[in-house]
Amino acid sequence: MRPLKLVMSAFGPYAGQTVIDFSKLGEQGLYLITGDTGAGKTVIFDAVSYALYGQTSGGVRDANMLRSQYADADTPTFVELEFSFRGKCYRVKRNPEYRRPAKRGGGMTKEKAGAELYYPDGRVPVTRMSDVDKSIVELLGLNHKQFTQITMIAQGQFRKFLDTNTDERSKIFRDLFHTYFFQQLQDRLKQDAAAKRNEFAEQQRRSEQALNGISCIYPVYTEQLQSFALRHYEGCVEEVLALVDTIITLDEKEQQQVAAAEAVVTKNLTALQDSLSAIDKKQQLEKYMQTTEVRIAGMQKQLEQEAAAAVQRQESLQKLEAEFSEAQKDEVELAQMQTERQQLAARQRELQQLQEMQQRYQRQEVALLQKRQEYKQACDNFNHLNELSDACFD
Repeated sequence: MRPLKLVMSAFGPYAGQTVIDFSKLGEQGLYLITGDTGAGKTVIFDAVSYALYGQTSGGVRDANMLRSQYADADTPTFVELEFSFRGKCYRVKRNPEYRRPAKRGGGMTKEKAGAELYYPDGRVPVTRMSDVDKSIVELLGLNHKQFTQITMIAQGQFRKFLDTNTDERSKIFRDLFHTYFFQQLQDRLKQDAAAKRNEFAEQQRRSEQALNGISCIYPVYTEQLQSFALRHYEGCVEEVLALVDTIITLDEKEQQQVAAAEAVVTKNLTALQDSLSAIDKKQQLEKYMQTTEVRIAGMQKQLEQEAAAAVQRQESLQKLEAEFSEAQKDEVELAQMQTERQQLAARQRELQQLQEMQQRYQRQEVALLQKRQEYKQACDNFNHLNELSDACFD
C-alpha cells in the first residue's frame, strides 16, 4: 500500500483543511517524516491509520477526541486518504463522532461517525462502518495492529515490533507476503511425515508380530528363530526369510509324504467299505431267503389241504352224479338234483381255482430254486471279498 493524498479537516491540531500530496514524493515506497517536537508528525500517522481502520496509530488518542479544538464550529471533521494498492487507486473517508451546529433551528447536534470506501472499478461504494473495516482488512491482508507494526513505524514503535515474539512476527509476515500456501504445504508435509512414521511403526510392529508367530518342529531351526527374536529381528530380516523358506520347503515335503499315506489309507478304507457293503447285502439276502422259505412252506401246506379238500369234493360230486342219475324219474328228486348240479358246478369252479393255485405253487417252487442259486452266488462273492480284504490288510 502506498499513500497518494491525505486530506485532514479539523483533525487534531489542524484547525482547517490540510492536504498532503504524497505522490510528489516519488514512488520509492519509504517516506521519512521529520520535524520539531509537537509539530504534528504523529497526527499524520494517526490520520492515515484512522482513515483505514478507524483507530489511531499508537492507540493513545480515542477516535472521539480527534476533532480539533481550534476549528470553527462549521468546519467538518474528517480524514480522507487516497492510496494505491497493487497498481489500483482506492479512496477511503472517515469522520469521528462530534458535535456540530444544527442546520435547522439553531443549537448543536451530534454528527454520527461514518466511513466510505470507493473502489477503482466504479462499483457501489461501501458505506457501513463495519463493512468498511472488514473490506480494508480483506483488501490489504493486514489488521490494524499489523499495519502499524510494519507499514507506519512511529517514533519508539520500531523497537516494539522487534520485541514481538517469533510466532506473531511470522503471522504478520505470512499475512503481508501471502505465504499461507507455504505454511499449509509445510503443515501438510509434517502431517504426511507423521503418518508415514506411524505407518512404518505399524508395519514394523506387524512384521515383528508375524515373525514372533513363526514356529516349527525342527529344534535346530527353532533355536535360530529364538536367537533372531532376541535381537528383535534387527539387521537379520533376510536371514529370517531364508530360514522361513527352508522350513516351508521341509514342511512341503512332509505334507507330500502325509498325502501319499492318506491316499493308501483312503484306498484301503474304500475296499473295506465295499466289503462291509457286500456283507450287509448278503445278510439281507439270507434274511429274505429265510422269510421266503417260511412263506413257501406255508403255501405248500395250504395247497396240500386244498388238494385233499378237492379230492373229497370230487368224490362227493361223483356220488351226487350217481344219485342224480337214479333220481331222474322223480320230479322232486330232479329238482334236488338240479340244485345239487348247481352246487357241483360251484365245486368245479373251486376245483379249477385249486388247480390254478397248484400252478402258482409250481411257479413259486421254480422262483425259490432261482433264489437259492442267487444266494449261492452271493455267498461265493462274499467269500471272494473276504479274501480280498484279508489281502489288503496283510
